[in-house]
Amino acid sequence: MGNTGKRADARAARFRGPKTMVDGLFVEPFGQVERVVPVFVRSVGAEDHGLVSSPARSFITAADVRQVPAMLHCQKRGFVLMLEHPLATSERCMLRCLLKLAVPALWMLPCAAAQPELVLAGGALGICSSMSVRQCQAPVRSSLADGRTGSRYRVDDNRISAATDPILWRESADFARPAMSVLLVAMKESFGNRSVEESDVRAYMESHCIESKVGGIERVRTCRRGDPVPWKLLLDDEQATVLSAIQEFDASGDGERRRERVNLTGSVDAAGVDILKAFRAASAARADGRPRIAFVTASGVDNFDAVDFYQAALSGLDAEVSWWPIDAALHAAVFKGEGCADLEHTRRLHLKLPARDRVYPDLVQEYERFCSEPDALASLPDQVDGIFFAGGDQWRMRRAFFDAADQPNPALQTLRRAFQQGRLAIGGTSAGMAVQSAASMLSNGESAMALEGPALRMPPTAFGCTRAGRCERGVPEQALTVWPAGGLGLVPGMLFDTHFSERAREIRLMRVLSDSGLGLAAGADEASALLIRLDEGAIQLSALGRSGVWLFQPAESADASDCLQARAHYLVPGRLFNWQDDKLMPAPEGTDDFDAQSNTGHATGRVGKSGSALDDGAMRAAVQALRPGRTTSLSAGKDRQVTLSADSSSEHWRSPNGLIGRTNLAITLRSSRSTACPK
Repeated sequence: MGNTGKRADARAARFRGPKTMVDGLFVEPFGQVERVVPVFVRSVGAEDHGLVSSPARSFITAADVRQVPAMLHCQKRGFVLMLEHPLATSERCMLRCLLKLAVPALWMLPCAAAQPELVLAGGALGICSSMSVRQCQAPVRSSLADGRTGSRYRVDDNRISAATDPILWRESADFARPAMSVLLVAMKESFGNRSVEESDVRAYMESHCIESKVGGIERVRTCRRGDPVPWKLLLDDEQATVLSAIQEFDASGDGERRRERVNLTGSVDAAGVDILKAFRAASAARADGRPRIAFVTASGVDNFDAVDFYQAALSGLDAEVSWWPIDAALHAAVFKGEGCADLEHTRRLHLKLPARDRVYPDLVQEYERFCSEPDALASLPDQVDGIFFAGGDQWRMRRAFFDAADQPNPALQTLRRAFQQGRLAIGGTSAGMAVQSAASMLSNGESAMALEGPALRMPPTAFGCTRAGRCERGVPEQALTVWPAGGLGLVPGMLFDTHFSERAREIRLMRVLSDSGLGLAAGADEASALLIRLDEGAIQLSALGRSGVWLFQPAESADASDCLQARAHYLVPGRLFNWQDDKLMPAPEGTDDFDAQSNTGHATGRVGKSGSALDDGAMRAAVQALRPGRTTSLSAGKDRQVTLSADSSSEHWRSPNGLIGRTNLAITLRSSRSTACPK
C-alpha cells in the first residue's frame, strides 16, 4: 500500500463508530479542479439503516454498488458508505474497483460544507480554575482545592546539571551559564532538600550576587546597592530555562500528576466562557455528533503548562478534546528530519526547555507518540472539527508551522485546506488570535513607538533585554516589530491585534495597517471576541463578550509622513455586519443565526477616562462619549493629537451590557506642526 493508503488508514482509525477501513478514494469534480474524497465504510445494523436485505450475506455485488448513492451519508471528511457487516480483504478489493464504476448520480451528492469560521478573542478570558481562583466565585473555590495551584521547585545536583547544560546557553552572554551554576549550588546549600515556590526562587536569585576573591575563588553574598545582579541580567527565556530545570513533579494524593482543575460555571465573569461556547458551537456545526476539538499550546514559554487547562475547559463544553502538541521542536523533529530519538535534546535545542519528562511524564508520552507518527501530526486538522490556539507569544506559535525559508509545513498546509473547505472551525485567544494575521503579523511593540515611524520588519526583540541591558542592534524591547510574511494567514487581507483597549493599542494597529497595504485590521478587547465567517466574497463580522472589537480600514486619502488616518468601527455585541467591497454594512435581517451567538453580555465594560490616547481604555472611553456629528480630541505624546469624529453615516447601538458600538468613525493622528494632513 502506498503513502496515500497509509494516510487513509490513519484517518479511518480515528473515525467514530464501528468501521473497517477506507475502502476507496473518489476523485470528485470540484469547480474547475478535482479533489480526492475518501470513502469510509462502516458496519451498521440493518434495523437502523435497512441497507442490506439479508444479514446472512457476506459478499458485495455490482447490484450493491448501484445502491451506493442511497447508501452514502455526507460527513465532514468525505462520504461514508454504510454497510451492515465488515468486509473481507477480497471484498474490499472488489469494492474499490466497483466504486470507480459507480453510477453518475454519485457525483451529484457533494457534501455540503459549512462556511469557514473563526472565533478570535483578545485574551484574558477570566475562566475559573485552580490556578486562577480570583476568577472564581467564592462558593466554588473550595471545590478546586485538590487541583494544581502552581509550580514548585527543588535544587539538587541533577537539576543543576540540567540547568547548566551548554546547549541551553549557546546563544547567551558568556557570564550567564557559569553565574547560574554558582548561584544554584549556593541555593542548594541554603534551601537544603526543601520544596519551594517560584517566589522563593526569584527572591533568592534577585538578592544574591557573586563576589570574586583573589585566586579566582567565587563566593555568593547578599547584593549591595549598585551590584550587578546576575539573575536580572538574564533574558526572560533564560530565567524560564532555569526554572524549568529545577521544577518538581507535582504529585496528588494517589501519586498521579496533579492537574489544573476548571469550573466554567463558577467563573465570576461568564464572558470568557461564552467565547469558548461560541467556538464549540462553530465546531459542532461541522460534526456528526459531539464535536472533536484539538488545541495548540505552542505559544507558551512552557507549552506543557497550559495543557490541563484547555483539556478541562473544552471538555467541560461536551466535546471530545485532544492536545495537538506541535511546536518548534516537533516541527524540527518531524518536518526537518532531526528525528525522534532524543526529543529531550531537541526541546533543549529549539525551545530551551529542559526536564519536561520529569514534570509532565504523561504529556511527554503523548508528545513522543505524535513524533513517531508523523502522518498523525500533519493530518490532525483532518480528524477534528475545530482547533483552538492558546495565548502566549505569537512568534513562538508561528515557529511551529514554518520552516527556515518561511514556507508552511505539512501541518499548516493541512490546516489551511481544511479551514478553506469549511471543514474546520478556528478559535484562538491573545497570541492565538494575533498569529492568524495575513501579511505583517504584529510581534511586539507599544503605541508610543508607533508615533516614531513605521514598524521594524524583524522578529521581536528578546523579552527582558531592557532590564538585562542586552537589547541587540540598539533596538529597544518596546520597539514596534512586524513579520512581513505574516502569520497563519487564514483570512486573506486581515491583520489582528489583542488586549486592545486595555493596552491602548489603537495607534500601533493604525500604523501597521498603514504600512502593510492590507484592507482591514481588527483589535479585540480582553474577554471579548470577533466572530468571523467567510461567505462568498463577503466576511460576516460580529462581536461577542464583555466589551468589543475595533475594526480599522485605511483612509481613502494617502497618509502624509506626519499624519496617520483611518476609518474605524467599534463593534459591541448585538449587531451582525458584512465586510464587502471595502465597506462595512449591516447584514440583512434574518441572514442566519450567526449573530445570535453574540447577543450576550455580563460584566459592565470598563472604560478609562483620560485625555491621552496612549492611556489604557482612553480611545474606547472616547467612543462611548462621542455624539453624532461631533469631534473629540486626545493628546498622543508631547506634540501629537488624535481626533475622533462621527459623521452622519455613523450608526450606533448598545450591547446587552450597556456599551455603545459605533461604525464609520474618522480617526486622525497628526503632529501639532503638521499642515499636510489631508482633509
